[in-house]
Amino acid sequence: MSLRQRRKGEVAGLAENEVVDNDETKLRRVGFTPIARARIALLSSFLLAVGVVYLYNLWHIGKGHAEMALRSDIPATRGSIIVVGGGLAGLTAALTALEHGCQSVTIIEKNAFLGGNSAKATSGMNGVNQNESDTPDQFISDTLKAGHGINDENLIQMVAFQSAGARRWLGETLKLDMKDRTRLGGHSFPRTWRFSPMADGRPQPVGWTIMKTLIDALKSDEYKDRLNIKLNNAVKRLLGSEESGVVGVLSESSGEKEEIHADAVVLASGGTVNVDELLVMLVLGTTYLLGAPGYCAGGDVLRKYAGESAKFPTTNGPWATGDGIKLGMEFGAVARDMEHVQVHPTSFVNKSDPFTTTNFLAPESLRGTGGILVNGEGKRFVNELAPRDVVTNAILKNGFSLSALFAEAKNDRGVEDRKGAWLVLSSEMVDTFGAASASFYASKGLLSLFSSVHEAATELEKLSLEGLEQTIEEYVSSWRSGEPDTFGKDYYPSGGTLRDTAEYWIALITPALHYSMGGLRISPSAEILRRRGESGSSFTAIPGLFGAGEVTGGIMALIDLRGTLFSGSSFTAIPGLFGAGEVTGGMHGANRLAGNSLLECVVMGRIAGERASSVSLKPLPPLVSDQWTESRVRSINGTDYHGYQTTSLELPSALHEVNVPAGQRFKIRSQKHGGVAVPNLAVGTHGVIAFLTPKDYPGVYPGAKVDILMLEPRARVFEATVNGSSVTVITSEDRAFDVLQTLRRGAENLRAVFFLLLEDAVVPDNSLLPGVQFSTARVESIAALLVHLSKRGPEEEVIVAVNADARSVLEGEIERENVVYVESPEKKECPWD
Repeated sequence: MSLRQRRKGEVAGLAENEVVDNDETKLRRVGFTPIARARIALLSSFLLAVGVVYLYNLWHIGKGHAEMALRSDIPATRGSIIVVGGGLAGLTAALTALEHGCQSVTIIEKNAFLGGNSAKATSGMNGVNQNESDTPDQFISDTLKAGHGINDENLIQMVAFQSAGARRWLGETLKLDMKDRTRLGGHSFPRTWRFSPMADGRPQPVGWTIMKTLIDALKSDEYKDRLNIKLNNAVKRLLGSEESGVVGVLSESSGEKEEIHADAVVLASGGTVNVDELLVMLVLGTTYLLGAPGYCAGGDVLRKYAGESAKFPTTNGPWATGDGIKLGMEFGAVARDMEHVQVHPTSFVNKSDPFTTTNFLAPESLRGTGGILVNGEGKRFVNELAPRDVVTNAILKNGFSLSALFAEAKNDRGVEDRKGAWLVLSSEMVDTFGAASASFYASKGLLSLFSSVHEAATELEKLSLEGLEQTIEEYVSSWRSGEPDTFGKDYYPSGGTLRDTAEYWIALITPALHYSMGGLRISPSAEILRRRGESGSSFTAIPGLFGAGEVTGGIMALIDLRGTLFSGSSFTAIPGLFGAGEVTGGMHGANRLAGNSLLECVVMGRIAGERASSVSLKPLPPLVSDQWTESRVRSINGTDYHGYQTTSLELPSALHEVNVPAGQRFKIRSQKHGGVAVPNLAVGTHGVIAFLTPKDYPGVYPGAKVDILMLEPRARVFEATVNGSSVTVITSEDRAFDVLQTLRRGAENLRAVFFLLLEDAVVPDNSLLPGVQFSTARVESIAALLVHLSKRGPEEEVIVAVNADARSVLEGEIERENVVYVESPEKKECPWD
């Protein structure tokens, strides 16, 4: 079943909330009257055939109320996109765009193969298992803590809430079922999923397995007429302008340059953590010689922003040169967190070449299954399951010198001294990790098997037998007690097996560069962002450009939809430009949790592919009061307006802007609730509309599909005239927005507004009236309200904007001059721009 079919099935599941429309209503929606239909019946057979096709479309629409009515001015298909990068984020975006009906997808990859660093991932992919006590909120908390709180929380929300859906998509679309689960460093629950070994015992490395299956799916006959893959092809420049946004790329292959045009571009070209040297690497079963002279010139990105980190070896391939980040910034995109590079605590030291600049990663799952770290004295010095930066810093402080251990080794690269430690596992831990995978590392001389602690200490230099034996006894004792140990560790997977195991597996490890935290700023809809103003205090999105993953930097704060509603910097999207994966920044903050990389690639890659493919959907029909429109929750701001929060939704196209006054009321419904009336907060941002919604509203969370329906507008401008500098306003429900809009337009001398809020009244943001003193008081009785009014000057004007029931009570109680009771209703058309 295709994604489009599944979405239709989900929509059909909402039908219990629908009021069934008759045929007259359906036809009226698309402009047919009874007279027009009579005329159509008399037309030629050609027009009759056209009419049959059109009526089929109407019937198809009627199957689900959340689908938008089709009109002749909307393209029946989606246009073309370019995806730069052949890793998990890029290929996920490409497949998603194809699933959504994109007619042309071009993947541009500078290497001779697809896969990138994604194919090397080994620890797993995170996903919340809500059948247990784990929750998206707990996942968000863990990610923020690991990232030292500088993450973009809106990105974390999207990824956390969509984590289960990402795993489900892999299972349904690619038939990939990850069943094994581990708790890795910095996580409060086991939520990192991997594949079980094959029936014959062979391992299924998570990154390699996902990438191979994804590549096979893209190369299937189903997409051969709509997909073009260009290998050995480097993108040199984004095409377009500030006005048009991104409209394509300039690429180069074998010295030949080519302009490729498209409706949108997705940057998914990875991060910056490479080394400048040759590397022979096994990728998807084929050996490639990489890093020819000049190939890794992009290492300057790493040295420019995080030069101190360049002294470490890397686990990345030489393709990680930050190309996408440079392309985006040249077009005006803004990067963030570029100074933050993750140094993974454990990479294998190759004893035959200990000072190489590229190391195999010693997967975090080796520690997740129970492995412990010890120094030369055989002593533990850290909680092995702490966040990665904590473990790395502990190794740098407590580890032993590799230069001393390998004094005779060749070091003609001028590598600075490195710190090492021993990773010790029992046989049972290795079995849980995967015996076949361990055997692979052993075949490379990276992991050694010993029959006893004594044998290990005898054969390995810089490992104290007495210290290691004591450490194992202490560790088993902590495991038995179940209490946190000296280093704060309270989770001891297979802890008891360290003493009773028949064999020990031991590896020499050292920290290594692993991941770029920084990258291009993106929105939760994968739009790559640019600076809006000249002052540097605001940013705007680049039309047509989207980003995700390591190329971006940080999960951005709530977008300032109106430019004044929310505090802090504002951003705007670059039309036609999207991003996903390591080319983006903000999701991970200053430090990434294990398993979040693959997850981010899938979640943001899917969003980037879908939103990029929506760019060609223009123009769109107006928002009208008798038609539901399908949307997706883009972000939720936790600011509490007396039980309400700011929720922004995606408009049907990434480039559309809805022209509806702030305060216009809509109805939002989810799969778990029939609907609630809410006001929109502001307009003017491409592809986004924001509402004030109840907190914890059922079925409304980042990434959730919801329907929106514009309600018949209330009067936008009241007849009340405010002449003085101060006014008191009494409101119920969400009417405060209407009053503020009126005051904003018609009260030039106003200096102070005092709101008396009835129990159900919503408090709007005071930035609607910049420069005006703003105060509120919530009243729960008539007596309290009258007390407040008695303290206001007799000449002060009072506006009463309440529902009919409240008005009938207040009219008999308020005895003072200058009171205006606001009435409704006035109907307006609310077209799309």
